[in-house]
Amino acid sequence: MNHPASVNILWQSPSVLPSLAENDVHIWCALLNQPPNRVRQLAHTLSPDEAAEMLVSIAGRIAMAYAAETRGVYRPEWTIEQVAESMERIRSTEDQVIFPVVPTGQIDHIRYSFGMATEK
Repeated sequence: MNHPASVNILWQSPSVLPSLAENDVHIWCALLNQPPNRVRQLAHTLSPDEAAEMLVSIAGRIAMAYAAETRGVYRPEWTIEQVAESMERIRSTEDQVIFPVVPTGQIDHIRYSFGMATEK
């Protein structure tokens, strides 16, 4: 992909991929609170197709990706014990919520979560 000269690429591929043991999780962090001019620059690096949807591909299969979540459980405060006691309800897939990845999936996810807090 060609990037405009005015855009500094923050992400660099690691020289060695992380080695994860069974049940390990690798967490990536990105600063999402970027100034409007930076967002505009980054948006120009995407083709119209890239900005419209997210596709995934593996083993010859291509599909459109969505962010899906269980409804979850709301409490204003949690203890470790309460999380453990609520895991069945937290993991329940009976009432899933689906957020299209683009253009507003992350914002929709955040609004949904805060909406649960205001329902109570």
